[in-house]
Amino acid sequence: MSGGKMDEITSASAVRRMLREAESACLATLTPEGAPYASLVNIASDQAARPLILISRLAWHTRNLSHDARASLLIAEPHPAGDRLESARATLIGRFEAVAEESAGRRYQALHPAATGYAGFGDFSFWRMVPETVHVVAGFGRIRTFPAASMLVEARMAVLFSGIEKSAVEHMNADHQDAVALYWRACGGSPSPAVQAVAVDTEGIDMSNGIERRRFDFGHMLKDGAELRHELAAIAGRLRGDP
Repeated sequence: MSGGKMDEITSASAVRRMLREAESACLATLTPEGAPYASLVNIASDQAARPLILISRLAWHTRNLSHDARASLLIAEPHPAGDRLESARATLIGRFEAVAEESAGRRYQALHPAATGYAGFGDFSFWRMVPETVHVVAGFGRIRTFPAASMLVEARMAVLFSGIEKSAVEHMNADHQDAVALYWRACGGSPSPAVQAVAVDTEGIDMSNGIERRRFDFGHMLKDGAELRHELAAIAGRLRGDP
């Protein structure tokens, strides 16, 4: 494989895209005794591309993080057939912190609607990873390690999109349901009247029909709400075949 192709697969933007599309990950924490402990968690990501999890204080991983915030998350590209080790995967290494921002909980529950049934329980809380290092493996000999800062969305843009996300999603569902259906089908989704936009960020829009979730990736990073409106309209026009 050429160096250019390898760079594309193992780049910061590729890892960010993998994270945005991931629904679950392997969480590795340290027990109070210092032993490694791995568990399966559902994940989302905030506007800055920092992983979000919702965990119960009764779980071992929560006890571990409360004692030692250091942890790692393993995410992987979907690989329906063949050797799973041929697919790209990334390990994010960093620290977790409890998070109370309403926008983080809203975004997580939008991407994992089943979580709404227990997110309000007193023993559950949202945690956010502040990644420090990223280690990517995309097959034999295709390995790269880099600072996580290069993967994160600029703080100013993350704050801006956090502020407009809720209204943008509501607007798309109320006034542009036809466009949402076009994005959904472009992602391989079967026609469904239940499809709704559930989240949006600088690089894509997430949709769900209540059963499965799909993401339309813009292929580049947007800077503000004006660019978002223009991009969504332009994509819908292309998908409709407008001249």
